[in-house]
Amino acid sequence: MSTVSVEPNVMKPVINEYFSRKLANGKVLVATRHGSWSLLSGEQFDMLDKEELVSDKMLLRELEEKGVVLTEDGVRKIVHSYSSHYFHLADSRPLCIVYLTNKCNLACKYCHSDSCSDSSELSSETMEKIVDFICSMPQKHIALEFQGGETLLRFDMLKKFLKLFDERVKAAGKIVESKVIVSNLTLMNEEIAEFILDNNLGLCTSLDGPKELHDKQRPFLDGRGSYDVIMKWVDYFSVRGRRLSFLPTITSNSLMYDPKLLVDEYMKVGAKCIMFRPVYGVGRSAADYELLMEPEDYFEFWRKALDYMVELSMDGKVFYDRTAQSMLISIFTDRRSDMCMRRPCGAGIAQFAFYLDGSIYACDLGKKNDVFKLGNVMSSSYEDVFLNTIQLRANTSEFQPLCDTCVYGAFCNTCMCKSYARFGKVVPMTPLDFDCKVNKMMFDYIFEKMDDPVYRAVFEMWVRLKT
Repeated sequence: MSTVSVEPNVMKPVINEYFSRKLANGKVLVATRHGSWSLLSGEQFDMLDKEELVSDKMLLRELEEKGVVLTEDGVRKIVHSYSSHYFHLADSRPLCIVYLTNKCNLACKYCHSDSCSDSSELSSETMEKIVDFICSMPQKHIALEFQGGETLLRFDMLKKFLKLFDERVKAAGKIVESKVIVSNLTLMNEEIAEFILDNNLGLCTSLDGPKELHDKQRPFLDGRGSYDVIMKWVDYFSVRGRRLSFLPTITSNSLMYDPKLLVDEYMKVGAKCIMFRPVYGVGRSAADYELLMEPEDYFEFWRKALDYMVELSMDGKVFYDRTAQSMLISIFTDRRSDMCMRRPCGAGIAQFAFYLDGSIYACDLGKKNDVFKLGNVMSSSYEDVFLNTIQLRANTSEFQPLCDTCVYGAFCNTCMCKSYARFGKVVPMTPLDFDCKVNKMMFDYIFEKMDDPVYRAVFEMWVRLKT
């Protein structure tokens, strides 16, 4: 009597939803909605695509670990990972931006505030209402930032605001994580400087690069450059042990320079990082198309700078790009450190902008635009403002088809304010969007370099650095 051997049933792995993109180095990036990813060879991707993973145990284990292949334990990890992306909704720690004036003594080419010499200023009555509104917010942890125009034109108001704020915020039981002044530094004097030091205030200023470039983009009203004045006060604070924060704005003018020069300039003033922030196309720059750039040109500028920063970091002179760091944090962890890259973004959640007339806007870039106005401190409660944020929260990239099916969807988001400034719509015109094109090129390059052990080591080091 013959017997028939029966092969035991081998259950095919259950494949999670994933998205893929072939990179320039021939590898295929596979990523999930919960932010897990893997770089596969063409042959490995074919096995995944055809669901023939049982023939490669090592690949199967890797994809199970990543959550591309579902297991009972893996599902729990996926739920935790995915929910972590939305932690900012439950633990919002908003940045409250207060504008003291829209006047300015500079004539910066790209000013997104569109400041001018004869403009409105914050009144004492409105100041008091803003303080009361901030103290009424339910969030325990907040941060405070003063902007303009040029903030130091109203140093008197700044002192009054801080005195009242410190009194009432303590009574309200708030924890103030930081207080920062954004200034061009050209009106700084020793009285103001010592006040900043005595009160442990942060100080952020613009530095667009070497002297020639900075002076071209950030002149005084009479055309003189502002670089030398700024450097005087950078030195003043440095001698006293205070490191300032700096931000450049990258325009078509910047592209005429070697990006290494910008990195070197920032290292010279003691900075540990730089944020290659492209001109926004809002405010004054919205009408000056000559300052805008093609996405490919900007990306190439950023890429050369990134390569240089990796080289410096490997030589022990650790220096990093903040945009790259925020992307890497999203890639390597469940955190989303950049509020603009969260889904939904930080507008009306992690940021509120209080303008001169008491109007409350969801974001700094959206100020003076009624589309992003949430209320007014003279008449609105926090509950009123919160209800007005709901529509903004719904305009996340998860509801945009091209974004929702993008391999980088778990790491990226769109900016409603920039979209509105460029296209007149809060819903982005993704195929035409500058940020979308640039972000794809940047993510492509970062993932392509993951196979390079030098770049991978530097990337992992940058993620561990304090943001």
